[in-house]
Amino acid sequence: MVFTPEENKVPTSIGDISIVVSDFETGTDAVEYRVNIKDANGDIFDHKRGNLAPHLSAESITKLQEVAAEVRTKAQVFIP
Repeated sequence: MVFTPEENKVPTSIGDISIVVSDFETGTDAVEYRVNIKDANGDIFDHKRGNLAPHLSAESITKLQEVAAEVRTKAQVFIP
């Protein structure tokens, strides 16, 4: 059986960046970031994620909570 030698992948660019705002019914909110790191071939090399809240102002967090609440309210139309 022949194996292709694994090339040494090097991160070269940033791919998609996602911001996830979780509005839990328990009253606990979370803001998380997710970043895809790509290699020279454009393939996803790594994923980075973490808590975004420490990097946001109180006003920004409040705005995100308001958006999450609006989305939750709008989504209620899908519940029979």
